[in-house]
Amino acid sequence: MDPNCKYMYMNKINFPLILVLGISLFSCDSKKFDIGEDLIDAQSGITIIDTFRVKLSTVKLDSLPTSGTNQLLCGKYSTNLTGSTELIPYFNFDLGSQITSITEDDILDSITLELGYSGYYVGDTTQVQTFSLYRLTEYLDFVDDNNNSGDYIYNISSFPHEEIPLGRVSFYPRVSEDSIEFRIDNTLASELINLVLTDANETDADKFNEYLKGFVLKSGSDSRSILGFTGDTSGVKLNIYTRVIGPGESQKKKYILPLAAEGTRYNQAVSDRSNTAFAGLKIQDEEVPARNSGDRSFIAGSAGIVCRIDFPSLNDIFIYDDRVMIKAQLVLIPALENDMDFLPDALVFYASNKHNVVGSNLVTSSGSQPVPVQATLNRDKLYPENNYYIADITTYLTNEFAGNYYDTKNGLLITVPFSDLRTRADLMILNGENLERYKPQLKLYFLKYE
Repeated sequence: MDPNCKYMYMNKINFPLILVLGISLFSCDSKKFDIGEDLIDAQSGITIIDTFRVKLSTVKLDSLPTSGTNQLLCGKYSTNLTGSTELIPYFNFDLGSQITSITEDDILDSITLELGYSGYYVGDTTQVQTFSLYRLTEYLDFVDDNNNSGDYIYNISSFPHEEIPLGRVSFYPRVSEDSIEFRIDNTLASELINLVLTDANETDADKFNEYLKGFVLKSGSDSRSILGFTGDTSGVKLNIYTRVIGPGESQKKKYILPLAAEGTRYNQAVSDRSNTAFAGLKIQDEEVPARNSGDRSFIAGSAGIVCRIDFPSLNDIFIYDDRVMIKAQLVLIPALENDMDFLPDALVFYASNKHNVVGSNLVTSSGSQPVPVQATLNRDKLYPENNYYIADITTYLTNEFAGNYYDTKNGLLITVPFSDLRTRADLMILNGENLERYKPQLKLYFLKYE
């Protein structure tokens, strides 16, 4: 066969092969299928080869946009393997329509911060959690490190705050409840009430946000979990409670300041991997191979940690001149260090180059619309070591084989869906390639002509 015709030959998949693809293929041995002389040569067979090397690494994205998300995350979660990650939410409030109706007859009782549970958590919620609220000293705004305006605030960003907290609370998380609410310094409420009553100029929405610059919520050293709170205008509130004395009983009132509608709320991620095999995760351009980290790689939401996969030996496919690749499956194995109840249902893929730049999302065709390629979880609740993810990457490899050459400097970045990477703190650990069993595999299905 002319080598220049090899790629065309490998992609010559016609209608009869659709019947072949419908056959269950689980053996790693060569098999013969008597499909019918009118459809395909009776001497043809399906061969599965799963000896191509699959190399896993861990990559830290330089930054991840976390502003405007539907979930604020607060707390800290640690493992001996991956180190610790602390999530720190920043947010600000609009004046709202309620507080502008306050009068001089209102007598201040208290001011509270209310946090509405989203139901999401990671870690041990049986342990006491401590939160402290601090007031920002710099306006919470969409700016980058060079003070340039932008569309996002990133997980690496931080804003300065006062040293003394406005309030602190210790509690046992009850994520099935509606919310937690705790008192903060009444001085803030007195300041806000006086602002409304005496300075109408500051009650303009933009001026108010510049005046009350924002807040940051930090967890204590006792934190063993990360908790999610609903990040919309009704999920996190400042509540001012007053009473008005009149004839008979005094009237109690409540004034609510909602989260700012401009979407500046975001989650900062602070990680400590100094005493782990992943201490080298510093910049996006330099990954940590699984062989250097106990044959483990991991994905961490909000912290911007993703896995990379490479196929160093894939050019060996071109020695098979008598075969057509008809299917490519990638199998990934979650490590037993995972909390198996919290494994994500699916992983997604992005093309990448040697610098770990996030490229286009891998897609395949379904009807007339492209559909993202996903690795779906096959769960074995009785024997968790048998859990695995499987993905069909046929379209990706077919395109990469153009020109009879696979560029081994390119690879794939594997992560949870991007929306979850921004808004959740999921941790997922994958087995590396040097394990004797339960390691990742690339399975290529060939149609062989004899």
